[in-house]
Amino acid sequence: MDDMNEDRLADFVDEHLRHLRGEGPAPDLTALDEAERAEVGRLLELIDAMTDTLPASPPLEDDPVAIRLGLVGTTAGDEDDAKDAVVAAAEEVAYRFGGAIEVQRIQLSGDAGSSFASGVMCRSLAETVLVVLYDASALPSAVDARSIFHEQPELSAVAFSNPDATRAAVVTYAHCVNRLVPAGGWYGPAELAWEPLELALGGHFERSIPRWEAVSTLPPGDALEELAADALAVVTSELDRVANSRVQLPHKRHARDFVTALDPAVFVAWIDGVRTRRTSSDQLAADVIDSCRTPSP
Repeated sequence: MDDMNEDRLADFVDEHLRHLRGEGPAPDLTALDEAERAEVGRLLELIDAMTDTLPASPPLEDDPVAIRLGLVGTTAGDEDDAKDAVVAAAEEVAYRFGGAIEVQRIQLSGDAGSSFASGVMCRSLAETVLVVLYDASALPSAVDARSIFHEQPELSAVAFSNPDATRAAVVTYAHCVNRLVPAGGWYGPAELAWEPLELALGGHFERSIPRWEAVSTLPPGDALEELAADALAVVTSELDRVANSRVQLPHKRHARDFVTALDPAVFVAWIDGVRTRRTSSDQLAADVIDSCRTPSP
């Protein structure tokens, strides 16, 4: 590395950063000798470990934590939102997960005389959580979530919170009904654990949102050249198994006939699109939905 000037080293770093952002190919180290390649390789590995490990920090004036602590002022237009501790707490959780959670404030619509009023809807890929404000004079129980689940069956959880977001609990449907535990018999609805809303919501989403950084990356493309043939064999075998299945119920026969008419090449194209990163997760989901909506020939 003694004969490698700083400008040349900086070019390798810039090229690698552009590659990590998906803006170009990986730097070509073939022109380097073995010692130089090893030294530059260690530097690029360090950049891999340090790049994009956390979501980008928002401007200080938009940081929900800074707003809650009163470290920055607010404009007249968003002053009311900044004062809403429940919305701020939900936004803190969304920021922690790097945009994987959508926070939507909804109109408070509690019935007259009701001790509950909905306030925030939090959505992720697999979760839809409604944050419900409760009257501090009447602490809710898990049973109180039953009517909410019945009225809004699309919900995966209900979070009860007091208006200042300091005492909250997340309730799933399993928490609010009687449970049969093999080792202990029947148990009633669960006792709620109360904690600040940021912790309650964060813990719930932590258990449901995939941790992609912990998933091993796929091997280089050259090692996957035979993937298309293997994928076609697996898909064809599964479609044949479904086609030869014997079902009695009409809706199952309809499902079998629909699956039988599918083209195995479509599945292989989806797999290849994901492998080569030409297809995003949103596009893949849209393609699957369009396929299901297309009538069978």
